[in-house]
Amino acid sequence: MNVGLGLFGDSVLSIQPEVLYSIKGDQATATDSSLNAQLAYLDVPVLLKANIGGLFFEAGPQFSFLYSDKFSSTSELIKVVANHPSLDYGFAFGFGYQDVDGFNVGWRYSQGLNPITKSITTIATNTTSEVKIRNSVLQFYVGYLFGDLFGHRKHK
Repeated sequence: MNVGLGLFGDSVLSIQPEVLYSIKGDQATATDSSLNAQLAYLDVPVLLKANIGGLFFEAGPQFSFLYSDKFSSTSELIKVVANHPSLDYGFAFGFGYQDVDGFNVGWRYSQGLNPITKSITTIATNTTSEVKIRNSVLQFYVGYLFGDLFGHRKHK
């Protein structure tokens, strides 16, 4: 959804809340073993969007709710304990182009600020190391804006 603010006449500034299903994770290695995590989130960015002649820039906060987590290790020589917070918060920003008919293409980067912690214990030596990582995503998208619910698109 994109709601124009009407501050600069037409539809230069708008607020764009979204709900996205995202799969994030890592493929870390330790002691010659692979430690994989696949995290599914419901991402809710709330972006301030500036549209100037079809070019747009967007930025704002993002809240990510952990939906599910899958974890696997390819070795029985290590023990891994992962802490995936159920709420991640962060930011998103990007830019792109949208034509008057609704077709758009864009690029967006988002970064979580709540760290994910992994404790990796090597069983043979009983040594533990801790790794803190943050979710970050680089997106490229192509889309189409259906309808003109709030009358913000210019027509030819």
